Amino acid sequence: MDITLEKISLRALNGLWRAYGRFDVQAGTVSVYSQLAAKQGTMNGYVKLLFSNIEVYDSRKDSGKAILHQAYELAIGGVAHVLKNHSSHRVATEIPISGQLCNPNTDTGNAVLELLENAFIQAILPGFDHAEQTNG
Repeated sequence: MDITLEKISLRALNGLWRAYGRFDVQAGTVSVYSQLAAKQGTMNGYVKLLFSNIEVYDSRKDSGKAILHQAYELAIGGVAHVLKNHSSHRVATEIPISGQLCNPNTDTGNAVLELLENAFIQAILPGFDHAEQTNG
């Protein structure tokens, strides 16, 4: 199964950001590319996330928030800026997924390494990594 979702508004996902991160986003987009294969109750694949034009803090819109919350949103925006690949202008990662269909595993450590590699070594590109994903 190949899935593509391109240029989804980060602002439209503010309910998600508020629920899981306790912050909101002023602007930006995310594109998602995923290839997953299933065979005999197991799955193998990945989800690739590419964030563009991220703006977390806006002094005009966030001025009414508590000062510590403003600092928190500034920090999130700062981290996004540091992790942005300066040739592609995107924050990106790829998360491997494998295991049983009812309880797949994700490799968080690898996702963080991919985030750092995208930022400082080689940009993760939009699109699929393989012409066809197979489940060995």
